[in-house]
Amino acid sequence: MGLEKLLVYTKNYYKNPTVYITECGMGESDINEVAKGVNDAQRVDFYQRHIKALYPCLPKTKDRSHVLFWKRGEEKMRKIGIQNGKIRV
Repeated sequence: MGLEKLLVYTKNYYKNPTVYITECGMGESDINEVAKGVNDAQRVDFYQRHIKALYPCLPKTKDRSHVLFWKRGEEKMRKIGIQNGKIRV
């Protein structure tokens, strides 16, 4: 509900700009077992709830909102210094 209000406010106040919601992901502890990594019910639930919350916003913002979800491994890449395709030294 808060995100919906923010997107509608942004649409009205700033004349409907394109909005990108980034860094939409869920942190995790290291999962070393394949079975636990494949059967990730907590992450699936997180994304389902987030998408359900955003869905009502689409007609109100004329489909100008975009969400970029983290993919598995990005967090680990950042920990070792890889970001935006570049290696931090």
